[in-house]
Amino acid sequence: MSATVAVTESTMDRDALAQVLLYSGILPTFSLFSRTVERLSPQLRVINYHGVPERFRRDFVSQLRRLRDYAPILHPNELADFHAADQFVSGLRLLLTFDDGLLNHYTVVADCLEDMGLRGLFFIPVGFVDMAARSRSERVSYFRANIRPHWDVRHRWADDLLPMSWEMVRELVERGHAIGSHTWSHQRLGAGLPPSVYRREILEAADRIEDEIGAPLVYFGWPFGDPEAYSSEALTLVRRRHRFGFSTFALPLRPGGDPHLINRVNLEAGFPTARLRLALDGFLDVKMYPRWAGVRRRLALSEKG
Repeated sequence: MSATVAVTESTMDRDALAQVLLYSGILPTFSLFSRTVERLSPQLRVINYHGVPERFRRDFVSQLRRLRDYAPILHPNELADFHAADQFVSGLRLLLTFDDGLLNHYTVVADCLEDMGLRGLFFIPVGFVDMAARSRSERVSYFRANIRPHWDVRHRWADDLLPMSWEMVRELVERGHAIGSHTWSHQRLGAGLPPSVYRREILEAADRIEDEIGAPLVYFGWPFGDPEAYSSEALTLVRRRHRFGFSTFALPLRPGGDPHLINRVNLEAGFPTARLRLALDGFLDVKMYPRWAGVRRRLALSEKG
């Protein structure tokens, strides 16, 4: 089976499962329990998107409305206050992030957010944005080689795979959005890499983005969501250079939680309502918790060793 078919079928399987859980009554029951728990203490659920092509604009706006109705959406600058629990009472909040520095983040996402009075946190790989002035074929080839090798409906055509320019990144900052590092080359940061790779992907990438935007860079987004994409070597540098780091294991953040391993749950424009509910109501937390606990144990053991 080809990778393209495998990815497509995997997505279809998840959509079908979400529909079964919704219409069987399992998901609504879980949702009721989840919302009750959320009222007991402050929680932040970070929602992460990737590509949002123009043909998905209407779906994306519809999702934004659902998210806004579900819980207050924080500005990225409010994360520090939430983490310190200085000003927040019990209940759920959301934060929106966008990975990979795609051109449609500038042409579609930012406009949609701003029309609703919202702002996002955009994680950019330095090397991909550096490709903005290169030929179309070179930009697409870089994306396929470094960012996302597999086809899906949001990353299908060449226009879906192009990067923002540094001018666009700076304009997003001027418009009130936040920028984070997504490494230099979207490198998986597992154990055993040469020290020079960790330095370039974490430290040098952050310095470069900071120079380009003319403002402090405090956010880091770990590329990839598999346990092997994390290591104590990388975490040490992330802690040294950044105030906040974001991983991808779905669970919510509570005040005082690890600021360098803030979990995110992936949503994509065009996901059916049932998939949205799975993400928001914490159903995916049950699936992701064992993987997340394993990563934490491995990182802790490596740091002690």
